[in-house]
Amino acid sequence: MNVGVIISTWATSPDTSSKIGGLAVYAETLPNVKVVYSGNFSPTGKDIENFKNWIKEHKVDRVVFASCRPRLFKEAYKHAAIDMGINKYLIEVIDISELCSAEVKNELIAEKVKILLRAAVNRVTSLEEITVRKIPVEQSALVIGGGLVGMEAATRLADMGYDVHIVERKPFMGGKTPQLGTCFPSMDCGNCLAPFNDELHRRCMYRSPVTKEPNVHIHTLSELKRLMGVVGNFRAVIEKQPRYIDTKKCIGCGKCIDLCEGETSNEFDLGLSMRKAVYIPNNQSLPRIPYMDLEHCENSEELAKACPVGAIDLDMKPSTETLKVGTVIVATGFDLFDPTGMYLYGENKDVITQLELARLLDMSGPTSGVLRKISDGEIPEKLVMVQCVGSREQRIHEYCSRICCGIAVKHALDIKKRWPETDITILHKDIRLNGKDYERFYYESQERGVKLVRGESDKVTASPNGLILHYKDEDNEDVQLPTEMVVLSNGMEPSEGNEELAKAIGLDLNSDGFMDEKHPKLCPVETNINGVYICGACQGPMDIQHALNEVLYATSKASSILNKKEIEVELTKAVVDEDVCVGCGACASACPFEAITWGDFGLPVVNVEACTGCGICAATCPVAAMQLRLFRDEQVLPAIEGLLKPTKWLEDRDEPVIVAFACEGAAGYAAEIAGQLGMKMPENIRVLKVPCSGRLDALHLMRAFNQGADGVVIFACPEDQCHYIDGSKKAEERVAYLKKSLDVLGIGGERLDIYNVNSCEPDLFVALATSFAEKINTRSASAKVL
Repeated sequence: MNVGVIISTWATSPDTSSKIGGLAVYAETLPNVKVVYSGNFSPTGKDIENFKNWIKEHKVDRVVFASCRPRLFKEAYKHAAIDMGINKYLIEVIDISELCSAEVKNELIAEKVKILLRAAVNRVTSLEEITVRKIPVEQSALVIGGGLVGMEAATRLADMGYDVHIVERKPFMGGKTPQLGTCFPSMDCGNCLAPFNDELHRRCMYRSPVTKEPNVHIHTLSELKRLMGVVGNFRAVIEKQPRYIDTKKCIGCGKCIDLCEGETSNEFDLGLSMRKAVYIPNNQSLPRIPYMDLEHCENSEELAKACPVGAIDLDMKPSTETLKVGTVIVATGFDLFDPTGMYLYGENKDVITQLELARLLDMSGPTSGVLRKISDGEIPEKLVMVQCVGSREQRIHEYCSRICCGIAVKHALDIKKRWPETDITILHKDIRLNGKDYERFYYESQERGVKLVRGESDKVTASPNGLILHYKDEDNEDVQLPTEMVVLSNGMEPSEGNEELAKAIGLDLNSDGFMDEKHPKLCPVETNINGVYICGACQGPMDIQHALNEVLYATSKASSILNKKEIEVELTKAVVDEDVCVGCGACASACPFEAITWGDFGLPVVNVEACTGCGICAATCPVAAMQLRLFRDEQVLPAIEGLLKPTKWLEDRDEPVIVAFACEGAAGYAAEIAGQLGMKMPENIRVLKVPCSGRLDALHLMRAFNQGADGVVIFACPEDQCHYIDGSKKAEERVAYLKKSLDVLGIGGERLDIYNVNSCEPDLFVALATSFAEKINTRSASAKVL
């Protein structure tokens, strides 16, 4: 084993050179270190070429790279090492920025960096070569949800040449968009799809290739029941309900609709009109094949005989199909809050919702686009809109639905343009218009006489002349506003079946019940399942404009998988020792990514494609049978021992020594930034980075105390920002348990603690580290006095 040590500094001053020289001399004394090279390295071609020659000349097979700017050089030098035949996982990088910025006389910092270097050498000698596994990719995608967003996603992927399966649980696609009529801010038809590549024209949903494109396969009346497999190789189990009309035989003549006997409430018009039992909701509905509602059809057998092509099949049964796909996009949209029981909705016909108002104002609606009261068919002279119904209310939904104010202003402006004499009042808590060009609607509506009144709505009561809205104004005074019609701006909520779908896929839901993204800024369409993406209002309230922007991102991510014939998966994953495993199932229960399944003989099997390498399962295993490659117990413990084995500094120290474990992607980065910015860190704190705080188990923490640590602190991600979902939470639970154990053992639970720090909080990292060090220092000083 030939370990090479590179010591590089950003600065070139004589003081820095002397400090680096001293560290280089120390490195030569460490076991298994064959050669040390110090100097000023940069990620330029010349320096990298010198690095390669150095590896070749000295036959180095493992490298420790110590630098005051490690993240600037890490990847470049790793790739250079790979070019020279060194496995990239046999390279350890440490941050020595504290040494570079410290005064020459500061011996404590110099000794601290020597300890960090020794720990890195100890660790690199214990590392193993890790290879990659190639996995073939299914060249097809699954889109769940056949609304505007789902159709746009499917169309985009189909245009790229991929097979796409759209799964829609209702008989027809389009979602709520066809019901809206026009959409802000462009005020054009809501069914418009974006042009693609060099196209100049917009594509109407009805005329889009979604039903004609050979790459698109439509599954209406269908639901996803289970998603199995991993990225590139998913198996989607689809359950399909009968349409009773064979889509392959039907020629769309409409004879079954004409002859149908039996009517029921029209869902498309939200109950404001009636429809036949055999129907197509409107002229733009897709597919153009009728659906037979057997529950309300009174002459189904007669219709079956009358069909000229024999397309009606009354014996159709539910069926199940398994689809092979490489990636999944969830675009299930949203439902609207049901305000029944509030403001006389459901009791008085003239209290309606904004979507019902949209149907009244649309030319295809029940009143042919004329605004009429439902009770008597008259055009109202006074109309009041009530905002935030079901939104921004603590007892219902605390969040803002984001689209309600825009819809209210749009409808108010539309009514004013067509019926200028109609008196319109919008009662609001505050108007929130957060989209491009939305302010234009706000000002234009006021110019046309729409009244915007701030207040807190209370109730609606009936009167001989219509309705009365009761509310409290800005002075908390009770006000009564007579009107003829009340329109409720009811907010968005998760779509029906959202929870069941999340369980079928294994997706996380946020506290409001919407699909949860991996990270709102860095991964806004990615989920906890690799290869599964979300877009549109299924992940929270948003308007069409923002939803379609997310489609572009989601399809781009999906296509980045589909355009590969194979996916290379690096095997820095969990691995089980079958000879030690007792089959308790703790690892499978702990895995937040459902990457562990059961194989033969009751032993766990790690799906390397789904495993993210967090190590939570390894920390949970009671017999240490589950381990994480690169962070096995036998690889972590040497690093801990390297930080604590006696040295001249440790033997003669006046201060206690503290081991700090830091999540590599968050607090670990904050520690690096703190050093680079010259923030003063306590000299007696030794930082060891781990992939996730959830990887740390009792063995690691207790070994640190056993080897002489006076205190141990964990810097974890904030719970709601954990890269591995609940790694921070599991670490906090483990620390709480161990603190009690330390009290029982007489060591003292106050010697162990855990804090949450983000990558952009170096000041917080330093403050918490300093506070913990002061606590341990005080305790140690008190112990010496006693």
